[in-house]
Amino acid sequence: MADGPALCRRTISMQPGRFRISLRQIIMAIALIGILITLFRSEWDGRPWQKVTAVGFSADGTKAFAAGMSGRSIISHGRGFEESITQTVVMFDPNRNDQPIRIDERYHPDRDVIIGVEPFQFAALSPDGNRLLIEWLFDAPADWDVSGKPTLIEQSATVPKHRVYVCFSDDGQLTAKVGEPYGAELRRSTTGQVLLSVSQSSVGFPPAAKFSPDGQLFAIGNFAGDLCLWQITPSGVVPKGTYPTGTNLSAFAFSNDGKRLAAATGGFVQIWNLADQKRLAGFNLETEWVACTAFLPGDDMLVCGSYDDGLVVVDVASGKPLPLIAPQLPAACFAVDAAHGRILVGDHNGDATLLDLKTLSPIRAFHVIHFRAGLPGAFVLLMLVLWSCVAVWMHRRAAARDSAVS
Repeated sequence: MADGPALCRRTISMQPGRFRISLRQIIMAIALIGILITLFRSEWDGRPWQKVTAVGFSADGTKAFAAGMSGRSIISHGRGFEESITQTVVMFDPNRNDQPIRIDERYHPDRDVIIGVEPFQFAALSPDGNRLLIEWLFDAPADWDVSGKPTLIEQSATVPKHRVYVCFSDDGQLTAKVGEPYGAELRRSTTGQVLLSVSQSSVGFPPAAKFSPDGQLFAIGNFAGDLCLWQITPSGVVPKGTYPTGTNLSAFAFSNDGKRLAAATGGFVQIWNLADQKRLAGFNLETEWVACTAFLPGDDMLVCGSYDDGLVVVDVASGKPLPLIAPQLPAACFAVDAAHGRILVGDHNGDATLLDLKTLSPIRAFHVIHFRAGLPGAFVLLMLVLWSCVAVWMHRRAAARDSAVS
């Protein structure tokens, strides 16, 4: 009699004496269905990757943002692609160790695009820290009000695009976006008035854009080595000249006084005088690719970031690196907050790290993005093998119990 209730709890009798389904069998069937669905959606090739492609501070240093991408690298027909792209934009207080607040995230499964190491600044924060522009890879551009709780104030119509680089001027009065399919658009941020419109063929590919600190100059550079400047005046925008930096232009930056321009082609860095368009200096760094660069306060030092060597601070006059030991961050981008003596580095690990500007010692790190896709196929197969072993064990145990009862 004692075994009767226990047997009823273990089984559900569909036809007494002929067919019984145990609760464990139901659980195992559900688990098998889940494993088979996961197996169908699992990833069988490719190497996961994640990197932070854009970072920035508000002018008062109380807000910071980071925009990152993740995916998996595959080789198809002899070409390298990134699949299952995730784009994430977060904001955080650089003075606190709180977790970043996710403003938005877009996941694009089964979409192919070539990312590589070129600039990919698809988000920008206004200097007052209240407006965040985002150019999604496959979705409609978004304009967020982040003065309080993030609120979407505008979402433009979706247009096919590949790479778009967006930025604000230092005073927040101007915005620019360059890339496919826009070409180059320079607007007043308050009125939306278009000051400059350049076709995609004239901009080159893939492009990056920068404003001078005083907001009077605007520059566009591309991999072909075309670095073009425009003068911004109250009456309009006029061409300022083109600098022959050489092919594989990977990064460029204005000096803080607006008189010089630094341009990196691979690991070679050049300094140009903007008044007469003459090259003042050129030097090689012990790195394969400079991904980002900026003048430090005083303009006598230049900081360069690369995937292989992290951050390197160079004396502009001599072109020699300074003996500063920085953490080996695979840098993809950075932003300098000179007023508070710090630098924010986005890396190829999906993190944004805050460093002291004088010593380059780390202050704190913020996790921005992680690879998002299906589980690796081999791991799901292992789950299926374990499920089979459990199923065989349960079957044998049930058979032995039935044999003992009979």
